[in-house]
Amino acid sequence: MLGCFARHGLLVAICCSLGLTSFSSVAPTQPSRFILLSERPPAIIEFDPTLPKNQQTLRSARLPIQDFANKGPEGIAFLPNADAKTFDLPPVEGKGYIIVSIEAKGLLYFFEWQNNGAVKLHFTRNLPQIQTDIAALQYQAGTLWVMATSQHQLYEYDMATLLATNAPARAVYPLDAIESRYADIEGIFIRQPTTSILVNDLAQELLIIDTYSDCLEDFNCQVLQRFEHIPDASDITWDEHNQRFIFLSRRNEFTHIYALDLVTEEIEELHKIWSDLEGIVAIP
Repeated sequence: MLGCFARHGLLVAICCSLGLTSFSSVAPTQPSRFILLSERPPAIIEFDPTLPKNQQTLRSARLPIQDFANKGPEGIAFLPNADAKTFDLPPVEGKGYIIVSIEAKGLLYFFEWQNNGAVKLHFTRNLPQIQTDIAALQYQAGTLWVMATSQHQLYEYDMATLLATNAPARAVYPLDAIESRYADIEGIFIRQPTTSILVNDLAQELLIIDTYSDCLEDFNCQVLQRFEHIPDASDITWDEHNQRFIFLSRRNEFTHIYALDLVTEEIEELHKIWSDLEGIVAIP
């Protein structure tokens, strides 16, 4: 059964598995580059889905950290040089700092991907309120969002304060404001000012809700759209150039990279990689 949809008001449920969904054939119009995060081995991959299939993987590099096995790199965010300057950080190659979290501990790594291909670790930061299970990161305009799955909470850090003092989060939001079954959130993208999207590994869903922090404060989160049957979903980001979400879904030995168009509600498979990918972030 191809392209089967169930609709109820703003609720949209894709009732086919991704392997059976009708994919969009519309090609993106603008180049877009992303960094993919691999857990095993700990590595990063630069990826451009607008290029021909055999040219989409641009480069890759091992991360200079120990191998944490299945508790390794889990979250990734990008801190542009323009923002880093406001925090008194020196500019680095690759347009900015790559921030990586480790599932085994509440620790952030700040890397530079140098032009010669090497990855340099500049410094780390502890998150005193989080001991383990950092599942997702997002940096946005001076704020670092940190999703701690085992604690069922989203932490909002002021980046300047975090870098200067390792201070606690300025706000903490419980996931129970949505529904208790949404406990295994593996990815988040907060798209200001109106909507957020969550990647729920346990329920195999993508959920689009109203502004995340606002609805959590009021314990009144409304699901605007629901995309189901997303196996082993791990992370999501926004493709600003082509106005679409890009998300990861692991099936068998491959991680599949998909694009989601919220206007047409179409999902397109962009690529698949034989690797355990856990994170994706756009390069501005």
